[in-house]
Amino acid sequence: MMKIRIAIADDHRLLAQSLENTLNTHEEFEVVSVCHTCKDTLWNIEIHHPDVLLLDLNMPIVGSDLPRASGFEVLEDKKKIAKRK
Repeated sequence: MMKIRIAIADDHRLLAQSLENTLNTHEEFEVVSVCHTCKDTLWNIEIHHPDVLLLDLNMPIVGSDLPRASGFEVLEDKKKIAKRK
């Protein structure tokens, strides 16, 4: 059976860890990455190619003048990257 590959992106570490622990109790799921910033999320999507992305819509941007970013921005960046390939 193929597992559903899941990436979790949330800056609330306790929530992300709880989601990961819960999903890992089900053999049909595989958590392939847990990220806490938008930049890490984009990087991990490119590396792990998850089937599902559980995405926080308000995460910090590390190394930016903007303190927070919308998860929708992560999705827009991902679409731009996908179009270049």
